[in-house]
Amino acid sequence: MFGIDDSGSMDWEILTNESDGLFTIGNTGYEYVFDNPGDNLYTSGVYSYVIAGDNRRYWKSQWSEYNKMYYDPKVTYKPWHSDMPDADPDMVRSHPMYAENYTNLNAAYYSLSFGSQIIKDDRDSTGITKSDNWVLYSYSAAYGEKDSYTSVDGSTFTWIPTIPSTETYEVWVFNAYYDGNDQNAEYTIVHAGGVATAYSDQSAKGGEWDLLGTYTFNAGTTGSVTVTRKDHSTKGVYTNADAVKFVKVTGSVNIVNAHYHVYSQSAGKPYLVNLDGAITYYRYNDNGDDYIEPGELVLDGSPPADIVTGRSYEQERQNFANWYSFSRNGGESR
Repeated sequence: MFGIDDSGSMDWEILTNESDGLFTIGNTGYEYVFDNPGDNLYTSGVYSYVIAGDNRRYWKSQWSEYNKMYYDPKVTYKPWHSDMPDADPDMVRSHPMYAENYTNLNAAYYSLSFGSQIIKDDRDSTGITKSDNWVLYSYSAAYGEKDSYTSVDGSTFTWIPTIPSTETYEVWVFNAYYDGNDQNAEYTIVHAGGVATAYSDQSAKGGEWDLLGTYTFNAGTTGSVTVTRKDHSTKGVYTNADAVKFVKVTGSVNIVNAHYHVYSQSAGKPYLVNLDGAITYYRYNDNGDDYIEPGELVLDGSPPADIVTGRSYEQERQNFANWYSFSRNGGESR
């Protein structure tokens, strides 16, 4: 005796150890990794959630050790029957038996800048100045599990980076979420061209990096970022001071649909493997939130041996296409 399971969950592209096997971001459980090729069983309402936009930076959804449905480079994926041809490595069928619905494996899954970064934390021993009335606090959701806050109007906290050479940097701020965060925190950026003012909603953006803008900084310590507790209608109970990140963007990468993630035990870091005309490896210098942020992605021309595929580009791309068409929703093709 054998049973056939044709329930709706067999259409999903995700299987984790989380509740109901889904991949949870915030309060939403996701069932699908890729855009709907046209034949998703669920297209609206419950069970129809597709990971999209910046949420695709949560890399574990595309790592076979976490999402058991995702492409595993250790596996050779084959058609269901020896008489069936391999999947097209570019315009791949969603279901191998039907020609109506395709996914372009060359299309961008998402794009991300890569380069170097400088992070200044509120607990750094140098490059920090502050007024009185800042309270030091320990909290697991803060950067480095510690941050500072104030409720006193006029209080200032300043981060002063040491810039190695005159370059253009993105400036990002991180604040943990607290009930009562300042919804319009004011930041003053001193840069090579003068002084700029930017604002961050520390409530809505709590728990994530928020981009203040892009500025040129002179080499040395003449640049700075200052947050000021202002008296305004949405100042909340607290204004936070946690971490500031200066990201020198040296390039960007289109991560195509044909990609996967692996973890190098020897390097102790996750890697992105992008199959876009060549096999390209990018190392993540993750800050522990499992979310790929600007500056955390580094092109690695000599990746560690424990994550390097033994296949050529053409073979790896074909294997990925076979997985997508024959095994993405659980079909056995190994």
